[in-house]
Amino acid sequence: MAGAILVSPNRWATKADAAGRFVLHDVPAGSYTIVAWHRAAGFFRQTVRVTKDRAGAVEFIIPLDEGDSKVVAQR
Repeated sequence: MAGAILVSPNRWATKADAAGRFVLHDVPAGSYTIVAWHRAAGFFRQTVRVTKDRAGAVEFIIPLDEGDSKVVAQR
């Protein structure tokens, strides 16, 4: 059995679905650093710009032994 506790410094945190997608709701316009974490691969960071009229999108490629895993997010 394994477990993980993740403490987020803000209210925007989520878990990817089975297809690797996730959405963060109600993120105000601005520039943010989004962090993805995988227990075997570690932390991955990207900067995303969210505007009032357009959702920001990021894509993380997380290298795993069984092949690459792709995590895609939208605001």
